[in-house]
Amino acid sequence: MSADLIFEEPPNAGRGPGGGVVSPIGQWVNELRNHPGQWAKYPKRVHPSTVTDINKGRRYGVTAGEFDAVGRDNKNDPKGRSILFARYVGAES
Repeated sequence: MSADLIFEEPPNAGRGPGGGVVSPIGQWVNELRNHPGQWAKYPKRVHPSTVTDINKGRRYGVTAGEFDAVGRDNKNDPKGRSILFARYVGAES
């Protein structure tokens, strides 16, 4: 008796690049790639760690150094959320 082997790559997990589901911030930073060097403000306040995640390339389909991101004015929000500003500076070579 022989075992039937089916060789096939597993499907994407459904998150992140190529996974089918991209967060609103992921869509936003992806659009910034079409406007290199221009600062843009995200329309909603974000958790301060979002800035770090973008700068370090931890989430949203970005690579470390690809974007400059800063957060401002989190002291005026009761939940400590920041106004997110970012610009695409290009991939490091």
